Amino acid sequence: MGVRPALAIARFQLLEARRTRQAWLVAALALTGVLLAEFAAGLALTGSARYRLEIYAAFTRLALVAWVMLSVAASVARETQARGLDMTLSRPLSRGAWWQGRLLGHAAVVTLAALLACLPLLPQAAPASVFAWSLSLALELMLVAAATLCCALAFAQTAAAVLAVGAFYLLARSIDAMVLMSTGPAVDPSALGSVVVAKGVALLALVLPALARFTPTAWLNISPASASVTLAKAFAHDEPSPLAAASVRTYSVPALAYAGSAAANSRVCVVLVGRLSAA
Repeated sequence: MGVRPALAIARFQLLEARRTRQAWLVAALALTGVLLAEFAAGLALTGSARYRLEIYAAFTRLALVAWVMLSVAASVARETQARGLDMTLSRPLSRGAWWQGRLLGHAAVVTLAALLACLPLLPQAAPASVFAWSLSLALELMLVAAATLCCALAFAQTAAAVLAVGAFYLLARSIDAMVLMSTGPAVDPSALGSVVVAKGVALLALVLPALARFTPTAWLNISPASASVTLAKAFAHDEPSPLAAASVRTYSVPALAYAGSAAANSRVCVVLVGRLSAA
């Protein structure tokens, strides 16, 4: 599978994002988040700076996730309706190369969007914390873009694809809580139904990405003087999370693999932040 066709399709995706003025849309979302954060900070009696950071980070994260879903699904729908996909595949190009090029182009677009969205945070938080938060946001948006691309190709209607990805995102965001509820103290471990549900939820947690651990707002509240050191200590000595502990009781070997992969997002951010701080 050649690399040049995928890069050409990725370049076409970047040109399409430029023609449709996606940067202006991301800037409008960021400006809306800034105004909403300023309004919330004005209502707070104490800790207005913390409210400003948390409101902006939470709104921007959800707004960009919705934007990625809609933009990727609309892009695939436009190409399908214009017979552009059929024309592209009529050439000596495999579907895998087309998918890789599309995914690479969307990954570049969402990375630029994450960097643009983190600019209002620079005057309020430590640069290392903002960089780690924006990198984690970019990784989360890449996962959403990949899921939307698959669903847009599988479903004929854009609305169905967006709803499917939205359900996937909500399930991935709440899978940690579902695992804890299925193994909590209120559950009877001797009941067959409880055991089946707990194992089913734990198995589902091994498959889904733990999006609740992506892009934590707590990173932005770290003081600038100890941002890089605190982030490195927080993830260099990871303690077993409640999800990993609950999964170990059900699936010991797969749970260890999941516990290692769940911290990969944080560890990648910390390694890059440490190198930037050392430079």
